[in-house]
Amino acid sequence: CIAQVAKMIGRTDDYQTFMESSKNYAQLFDSNSGLMRAKDTDGNFSDSFSDIEWGHAYTEGSSWQNSWAVYHDFAGLIKLYDSKQAYLDKITHLVNQKPYFTSGSYGFEIHEMSEVAAIDFGQMAISNQPSFHIPYLFTYGGEPASTQVLLRSLMRGTFKPTFTGYPGDEDHGSTSAWYVFNAMGFYPVSPGTQEYVVGIPFFDTVTVNLPNGEVLQINTENN
Repeated sequence: CIAQVAKMIGRTDDYQTFMESSKNYAQLFDSNSGLMRAKDTDGNFSDSFSDIEWGHAYTEGSSWQNSWAVYHDFAGLIKLYDSKQAYLDKITHLVNQKPYFTSGSYGFEIHEMSEVAAIDFGQMAISNQPSFHIPYLFTYGGEPASTQVLLRSLMRGTFKPTFTGYPGDEDHGSTSAWYVFNAMGFYPVSPGTQEYVVGIPFFDTVTVNLPNGEVLQINTENN
């Protein structure tokens, strides 16, 4: 995002610097586990690693929730795997395992841990922001149907028109925004771009009245 701002105002050197920095995530990819891991000051992965341990190098999650924050370069992320199928197998396992966790550096069970365990979607913590884009990982891997199945299941199974209607805390409207975007059938996965990724509309017809007076009409068939 910083690089894009630099490009717009003509700061070419800053643009190039931050674009290069934006690829540093590849240095944290562990090919053995297929997840992102922290390194010590010598550039080595630690000997001990648990993929369900929260905290330490990860914010409000474990490696399962935090390894996919490569919003600007999913093509690059996929290339880190032995094959696209290996990538797809990994994210399929993400949503089809038991929602186990250990408290790690938090030292006790925080509410985000409880919320992950409360729904039957593996490590897909739709209750918290680091996981909001995870359903779309399948689309980037060439399997949009899997994205659509997961989105429809999450929207039907974890959001309710009740006092406890959210799968997690609202956090200044972010959870509602996630629902509204996905109910319309698209989502802004990558900040700093003008791109939206198509999911699956919750309604047969959606009309969006845009601020400039234009109207966006979304129609579905066989929904």
